[in-house]
Amino acid sequence: MGKKQKSAKIMAIVVIIALILLMVKNHFNNRDKLILDVAVSCITIIILYKNYKRLNLTNLSFGLALFAFLLHNLDIYDKYFLMLKFDHYMHFVGGFTVASIFDRLMHEKMRLGKRWFFLLMLSLGIGAAYEMMEYAGYVFLGEGPGMFFYGLGDEGQWHNAILDLVFNSIGAIFYCTARSLFPRYFSVRE
Repeated sequence: MGKKQKSAKIMAIVVIIALILLMVKNHFNNRDKLILDVAVSCITIIILYKNYKRLNLTNLSFGLALFAFLLHNLDIYDKYFLMLKFDHYMHFVGGFTVASIFDRLMHEKMRLGKRWFFLLMLSLGIGAAYEMMEYAGYVFLGEGPGMFFYGLGDEGQWHNAILDLVFNSIGAIFYCTARSLFPRYFSVRE
């Protein structure tokens, strides 16, 4: 295990501990439905870490994923910051993170210009799958907090789903733009 992957392991452990503490807090606040979100986040973090080398991740791309999971599990989707709902910022970070992770996989396969389209489509596709999961939760589980239920941050029907996808797109476009303007910070070699 290299130095960079050891750093990733420490980051993962810290975030998983923070998520578990959030889960305990949610239990004491009678928000047990959020436990499922924390469990899915922890499992996904472990999968990403176990596949760190295979996915060609860097500490930046892995750290972005960890940051996205932490943000998601804060459960503040109904709050506004700078005139936008937190949910919109969350989808922006999600689109940015998805583009970052898939860019790591595709960097040897095609030039950045061609990757723009694919990174945007992957961010939209994963965002659309997430919206379908939210809808399935709404149909089968009903109302409640978290990604598997209909609740805070869900503004209702098409409006919420489309806005979420718009912010996923903006996040992916912002990643591609930053990657083009500041290639040194997104170096393939870490």
